[in-house]
Amino acid sequence: MEVPGSNDIICDFCFAMNPQGAHICEECGAPLVDGKEAGDESDKLVYRDLARANLQRMRGDFAAARETCLSILRRYPNNATTQGLLGDICREQGELGQAKEWYAMALDVRPDDDNVRSRLRETESAMAAQEEALRVKVAEVPRTGGRWFVAGLAVIAVGIAGGAYWLGKNTKPAPAQRPAPIPLGQASTSTAIATEDNTSPPEPLPTVGPELEAERQARAFLAAECQLPESRFLDVEIDPRGNVWRVTVSALPTDDPTTLTLQMLNPGLDGNDAPSMMTVRLVRDGKLLYAADGTRQVRAARGTSLMAAADLQNVWPSGTGASPNQPPPSNPAPSNPEEQSGTTESNNSETPAPNPSEPGSDTAGN
Repeated sequence: MEVPGSNDIICDFCFAMNPQGAHICEECGAPLVDGKEAGDESDKLVYRDLARANLQRMRGDFAAARETCLSILRRYPNNATTQGLLGDICREQGELGQAKEWYAMALDVRPDDDNVRSRLRETESAMAAQEEALRVKVAEVPRTGGRWFVAGLAVIAVGIAGGAYWLGKNTKPAPAQRPAPIPLGQASTSTAIATEDNTSPPEPLPTVGPELEAERQARAFLAAECQLPESRFLDVEIDPRGNVWRVTVSALPTDDPTTLTLQMLNPGLDGNDAPSMMTVRLVRDGKLLYAADGTRQVRAARGTSLMAAADLQNVWPSGTGASPNQPPPSNPAPSNPEEQSGTTESNNSETPAPNPSEPGSDTAGN
């Protein structure tokens, strides 16, 4: 399109100004005049790239051919030959919808290209044949059978959901189980599990050693008794030589280290089958935050009371909780003043009165 009062020509596609006498747009490669000569002149600018893309397509390297064509269109977006070649690549890969679009774009730039128009018609015919084949295939499916099939699936799904609900409602959770101590020198035997009902002991896992199985059971036991997620127990190690447990737990920013440690030591050291000692290590962000020990002797001395911060041993860092190497208390502290007075009276009543006849007594005769 010529500009009135000027010798320049405006491109109908990108509206770029081109000098008079130009056959193609210098910006987008679109022809500015009618006729085959304009298209040939546009192709001369990208002849080498077009030849390489066509060779890649013939060799079956469609990804490289597609990329080469797209690089041409980045420089000359309205090169009709490149658009037609992209249509051929898409059609050979079975992408008929995209091929149709590329052919239509090429015809917008060069409407007189009968070769591209013929390929567009062939693509449209192939798409129509695919749609017809799909329609026939769908029509051949018996509707009655399909409905019964869907209804059967719905009944099965409802039955499975109802059964799962019934099982979940009527199944009671199994009580927490403490793993039995591993006898020294019997690493090849299966680990026994201390449960209230010994009528049906669980079968040992053939692929898991007794140490690993006992540690797994110890982790589950502590998680259930402490009411903590099992994922917070990073590691549970059991040393069978002294029946010592070493527990590593992830501490949250809101946790008090002493309280969290006692939360695990009190149930873990309770009972005759409890470990002789437990070491609790609290970590946060990959760093050791707190560590302390507790013994079954101290826990047993407490009786019905719970261990306190003063009962912790080997506390790290020092100054947190109890002092390191603190000996266990000899007698449990009474829970109320009445018990304290009763204990004092009992001790006084058990003290024997002096016998005047014994030598050395204050009341004995000289």
